[in-house]
Amino acid sequence: MSPVSIEDTPLLTEAEEIRTHTVQAKRKIIRNRRINSCKRCYGYKRKCDKNRSGCERCRKAKVPCEYYTMDGIKGKNTSTTLEDHGNSSEDKTSSDENHTKALLSSTLNTEINPQLRSTENQNFTLIISATGEYSKFFPTCVFPYYEHQANLTLLTSYNDATEKSTAIFNFSQIIHPFNSIDDIRSKVPSHDISDFLVDHFFNYVFPFVPIVDKSEFLYEYKKYWKHPLKFKDKNFFFVLFSIYFTSSTNLFLLKELESMRHFQRSSHDNLFFDLDFGVLRNTCFQCIENLKHFLNSDSSPSISLIIGLTLIYYVGSSNGFATPIQVANLVKYSQIFGLHRSIINGSDSLPMRDIIYSFVWYLDGLSAYYSGFPPNMFSEFFQCEHSSLLQSDDINIIFLYGRLQNMKVWNKILSEFNKINKTDKDCIEDIEEMYLNSIAIVNLINQKILNCDYRNLNYRKWLVTETRLGLRKSSLMFSALRCSLSYKHFNNSNVDNITSELVLQSMLLVNESILKLKLGEQVMKEAFWFYRYAIPFQAMYIVLSHIQKFPDISLNFSMLYDELEYTTSEFLDIDYTNGDLRMKLIDKSIETLKYLVKFWHPAHADRFERIIKFRQFIREKDESMHTEERQRSQAPSIINMQNYLNKFNSVLQTAASTSEYTPSTSDETSPRHVESKVSEKDMNNAINFLDYPGLFDDTYEAYAFLDEGSKFWFGDI
Repeated sequence: MSPVSIEDTPLLTEAEEIRTHTVQAKRKIIRNRRINSCKRCYGYKRKCDKNRSGCERCRKAKVPCEYYTMDGIKGKNTSTTLEDHGNSSEDKTSSDENHTKALLSSTLNTEINPQLRSTENQNFTLIISATGEYSKFFPTCVFPYYEHQANLTLLTSYNDATEKSTAIFNFSQIIHPFNSIDDIRSKVPSHDISDFLVDHFFNYVFPFVPIVDKSEFLYEYKKYWKHPLKFKDKNFFFVLFSIYFTSSTNLFLLKELESMRHFQRSSHDNLFFDLDFGVLRNTCFQCIENLKHFLNSDSSPSISLIIGLTLIYYVGSSNGFATPIQVANLVKYSQIFGLHRSIINGSDSLPMRDIIYSFVWYLDGLSAYYSGFPPNMFSEFFQCEHSSLLQSDDINIIFLYGRLQNMKVWNKILSEFNKINKTDKDCIEDIEEMYLNSIAIVNLINQKILNCDYRNLNYRKWLVTETRLGLRKSSLMFSALRCSLSYKHFNNSNVDNITSELVLQSMLLVNESILKLKLGEQVMKEAFWFYRYAIPFQAMYIVLSHIQKFPDISLNFSMLYDELEYTTSEFLDIDYTNGDLRMKLIDKSIETLKYLVKFWHPAHADRFERIIKFRQFIREKDESMHTEERQRSQAPSIINMQNYLNKFNSVLQTAASTSEYTPSTSDETSPRHVESKVSEKDMNNAINFLDYPGLFDDTYEAYAFLDEGSKFWFGDI
């Protein structure tokens, strides 16, 4: 290529000038054509619906919607022409920056940082990261706690916990891959240890998760030990290692309990109790994850795989807490296998597949209850008749049906909480009818359990505490739903006093939680994995809030409706029908739960500590409120504040003693004159002292239920 000559350069410059002149000439054209779009849509070059009262885009962005007039159009074009002639780079840069900021603001308000629409359900809030990188809709009723700060603390502290092995198992850990089934077979414990683990499972785990065909499993188990090196059934190994996992989990907890001197092993267990069950559990999980790969679980899951995963997710987690992804996959496997479809049963016995799918449904509902998000399964997914569970003579199957009935109510309410559109009154009334029907059904189930003769009475009562706990949980959820939707404005003849009903239901829940733990210790202490989750924190906060707000009111179970049954036992020396039962139940619950703190997730332990502080705060307040000053006057005063917070009274007393003001005799009897003993400076110091961080955290959280103006205010007493 030849170089460009000097003579060619003016030609290029001239061409550029021609093009520049043409562009500028086009820009000088002033168009008198009417612009029908609003200014914002026209500026962003977006389609406008031309609604003069406000276009849809502007309404969504919550900005004024303005339209051009003919003079405005001329002025707009004229200003554009002048800007072009001026060739001001600074003006152009400023205009571009403003345009970019407007576009960014629009993007943040619609995508990264979406805003709730006026028609959107107020049952959940929008949580946005500090950097604005993500946003998430978060239900306001995440169970077992309602208050936002508590919910977020529970979630954010999950990954920060350093010691969680006694609380929940980490199902998301990275697993070392095995090459063949021989590697898995090599991990099977000795025959004696295996027998010990299998016996422990059927004695202390199986009654609460009756999804293994015991006779079939034991047949395969004996078959395996006849020729262990030739046995290659992957499905059997999957169930076997799942049984090892659940037994190891419970034995690991029992060893921790023994170190705290709350448990004493039997002489029969001495031979194997010194094993490292933590290591054994991790080994079992490693084998389970590899078997999932060998069985090609994602495309063709087996019934053995569904059974095994249900066992480990239920026993290894805290009532489904922190396993929503695993449980969702389990639901997928169950439906791929076709468990949700009924089959022709030639015998009178209950199909095992119905029992298994019922428990998967229950586990999914339990996980949803503790996460606050809607479940993965609904009753519409079922073709089989689960009422057949009630026809069983097995007390464990009847017990499963009772828990299933409670879970159906939870799922329905959780679905309403997570709807975009608000729940209307008719839907709330349908849920109320569903809840009332569940009371009748569960009471019938409980009666059938209590009438069984082949287990002792305390064991039967123990099972009943769990089904009654489910009723109380449903009640609290339903109360939160109707009140969060301004249900207090509805005329409902069935609810005479919303607040008292809520507190009584909370007291019932606390009572059943205490007895679940007490009876579990007495009738089957080795099933510690099952009864250690008696953590009625939300109910305890409600009761304590009620005591704080209404200290002089007495509530007990003589005020209950007849259908609200509750459990009693000689292990709990409480008079349920006389006097004020509120603080008695709280004190008994704290006393009963104290030794379980080590076996909870750190976030749960923190909640329990806050409850104890809240209880102490109310007790000190109650003592101060019965002083002579309070009896003289109910008006707020510095003296009352001294009594109200007696551990900080030195600050206020110092302020009063250093004042130059000397009260007269008449001033002594008037609380409003007592306030003037304190100088303005000392008063500010006292107020600043009372603003100490964390002083009223617990009361703020509790009042999320009972304060007027709060979303969860439950009406006048």
